[in-house]
Amino acid sequence: MSTSQPPLRPPAPAPSSASGDIWPVLPLAAASFLVRTWGSHLWVFCLATVLGTVGMVAAVISVGRCRRAVRSGLPRAKAAGVVTLLAAAAATAVVSAIRM
Repeated sequence: MSTSQPPLRPPAPAPSSASGDIWPVLPLAAASFLVRTWGSHLWVFCLATVLGTVGMVAAVISVGRCRRAVRSGLPRAKAAGVVTLLAAAAATAVVSAIRM
């Protein structure tokens, strides 16, 4: 006697969280801090450039992930808060680099 059971379905993926996408603020804040405190040294500008570039690239990727999360059901307000925080951190890093 064979019993046929329906195949098991994998669970539907949950909407991805946008709160995990704010980590690019860390290298952007570190670059801004370095330039504001020890901005007269060449090594600071080199290190801040590397940190700022990593932070900017990661911020662009995070904005894309937020868009995808909104499409899969995440509230727009939460994603907008993350995007606003990333934009503010990026602007702060760029302005502190321009001032020096």
